[in-house]
Amino acid sequence: MGVLILFLVAVAGAQTFTFEVERVRLQRNETGKLEIDGSGVHYRSANGKTALDVPFADIHEADLSDSRQIRIETYERLKRELGGRREHVFKLLGDPYDDRLKQFLRARLERSLLAAVISGTPPIFSADAYHRHRAGGCPGRFEIAEDGLRFTSENAKHSRTWRWRDLESIGQADSLSFRITSPSETYHLELKQRLTGGAYDFAWRKLYDLPAGGPGTGRD
Repeated sequence: MGVLILFLVAVAGAQTFTFEVERVRLQRNETGKLEIDGSGVHYRSANGKTALDVPFADIHEADLSDSRQIRIETYERLKRELGGRREHVFKLLGDPYDDRLKQFLRARLERSLLAAVISGTPPIFSADAYHRHRAGGCPGRFEIAEDGLRFTSENAKHSRTWRWRDLESIGQADSLSFRITSPSETYHLELKQRLTGGAYDFAWRKLYDLPAGGPGTGRD
């Protein structure tokens, strides 16, 4: 079906990621070229009939939780679906993308990037955890670091990295639970070990940019 083409073009500090993709559509999928650069996301169909240009400011959510697929959701509301937003889904026709694309988008999107774990600063606190789904769940490792929170799951689609600025709130119903709420989703984690050394207080102060020794934390 084609080989992934990934160009990292260093021109005046710019990067461009180029992929051969299949665009998912309601009636019939189509193939084309997807480019992501400093101005946004651009798609051109192979038959020349479709052209999409989405600046980063228009992206409500980007989903890179599947390394062979890129999904973007815009702010545009759909009339046919109450509360729904327009989304574009592109399946890669070659090799999966890597952390370079995740880091690139993470630095440019104002809202959360749904993605498997992105490497960052070493964890300060960590514990084995279980992520509850609507039906079932998956085990993984929860980490609190200087630059944010991470959950690494055996199921890569449920792994996440959150910067502090990505989060709306955190909470603990008890010492073996941890709730993470972003504009896109809420994660409920059941911790298999209690976090030690003031881990929750550390996360609370990082989230709300509070100095050590300031007001106490608020728990659910």
